[in-house]
Amino acid sequence: KGEDVFYILSMYTYQIRMLLKIGDFYWQGMTNASEIAKDSKLHPYVVQKTLSQVRNINEEKAKQILRDLAVIDQDAKTGKIDPSSLAVVAENKVPIFENFAAFINQHLITSAHA
Repeated sequence: KGEDVFYILSMYTYQIRMLLKIGDFYWQGMTNASEIAKDSKLHPYVVQKTLSQVRNINEEKAKQILRDLAVIDQDAKTGKIDPSSLAVVAENKVPIFENFAAFINQHLITSAHA
């Protein structure tokens, strides 16, 4: 069960990293998805989907979310927080994950029965 939570947390972290990578182009004035895809060497679909998220967040907020995720990950891996409560901690520390606990719990229930 704990590994599932860590995997999902890593996927959130990946998404925030992509948001920052693509956001770096966007916040510097490059708003064309095709140009960003070419310069970043990312798939155009990833750029297009991520750009819609970048437009709704500022750079400092995205960086703060990444820092919060790093602290949550480290605390869980060093025993400061119980991995089974990881979803609730992430949800409380990172407001954009408001449904994270419900998603994790549903995923764990589904995985346990598979």
